[in-house]
Formats: sequence, C-alpha cells, structure tokens
Amino acid sequence: VVALVGENGSGKSTLVKLLAGLHLPDSGRLAWDGVDVAEADREQIFDRVSLLTQDFERWPVTARANIEIGRPDATDGDLTAAARYSGADLIAETLPKGFDTLLARVFRGASELSGGQWQKFGLARAHYRDARMIVVDEPTSALDPGAEIAAFDRIRGLADERRAVVLVTHRMSGVRYADLIYVLHEGRLVEQGDHESLLAAGGRYASMFHMQAEQYGHGEGAGTGVPHQGGSAPKPT
Repeated sequence: VVALVGENGSGKSTLVKLLAGLHLPDSGRLAWDGVDVAEADREQIFDRVSLLTQDFERWPVTARANIEIGRPDATDGDLTAAARYSGADLIAETLPKGFDTLLARVFRGASELSGGQWQKFGLARAHYRDARMIVVDEPTSALDPGAEIAAFDRIRGLADERRAVVLVTHRMSGVRYADLIYVLHEGRLVEQGDHESLLAAGGRYASMFHMQAEQYGHGEGAGTGVPHQGGSAPKPT
C-alpha cells in the first residue's frame, strides 16, 4: 500500500494519471515491469488499473451490473466474493430483487442507495475488476468515522503479492498504515518513508499529521478518527 500525501496542487492527481497511463511524461521515464509507458500498449495498461474515488459512479443499471461493469467477462463466483468483501451482499439482500434490482429512481420500481451504500458497491467493483494496481482517491469522504475506519481496512486488504494499492487521501488516519508514504509539495517529492520514520523526521508529513490530530479530542473516540464534540479540541500530550 503506497500513500500519496500533499496539499491541493502538490501533484498527487497528476502523478496518479501518469501511473495509470492517462498522461504520458514530458520528460523522464515511467515504466511498468521495465516497459516504458510511452512505448507500452495503453490498452494493456488500462486493463491493469482500477480506480476508486470519492465520486462513486452510480450507473442507472442493476446492482449486479454496477459491480460487473468493470470486468464483464468475469464469473458469478467473482461477483459473490467481491460483494461479500465490501459488504454489498448485505445491501443486496435488502433490495426488492436482490442484485437484479435497478438502481435509479428515475425508473419505475427502481431503488436508490445512500452515499455509504454506494461506497460499498464502488469497493466491490474495484475488487471484482481484479486489477494489478488500484488507485484509491479520497474514498471515504461520504462515510462517518466508524465506517471510514472499516473502509480503510478493506481497502488495505485489497493489496497482495500481485496487487498494489495507491492511496490518495487527506485523512491521515488512513495514511498511517501504508507501507510507504510519499509526500509531495509543489509538484516535487520532498519526503518518503513509513509513518513512524516520517513522524520522527519532524518534516512536512509530521506537521500535517499533528495539525490534523489537534482536531480530535481525548474523550470517547480519541485516536479513532472521531471528532471531539463540544468546544475546541485539546492538543494531544
């Protein structure tokens, strides 16, 4: 799990587009397994990338198609595994026709999902696609703190010996468990390491982490991402 951290305009989105082959570098070299992206078959690159963002696609089709749309040639077993992984299977059980329920209120007899439910379908779609690299960009903005922690756990669980997760987020509670963190500033890489080493370095990452930590209290939920309720949050000791 690789995390990209930095303020708006630091270059995170540009770097992700380069990794995914959507943009080609003007100079320098970026390679997949030694193959320069400028010379690679772009369709093969696209086939190896999956994207999960804060703006979950809400396709006006069935619940099943909302998961399968990223890899239409997969099997029903893959759908079951993906839905179970994200929790979308439990949502489908509450729908009138299960996975065959149309998810678009503009059609008669269709159903609509909440933001958190759509997030689980987005995660199921990323799991179902079975890409080599999953780019996760601010995936938990629609979730409450408890659901956010569970979502980050599931996102980290997508990484294995053949799959990398590139996490772009401002939520430091999710970044701290990444294997490697890159800190970007004004389009340049300024720091890299894991959470503990970057905190010890006392640089830009440490400053951002402590700044966000000050927004949380020491009472119920302290350290879990639950905002302090009532008054200004005390500084951590």
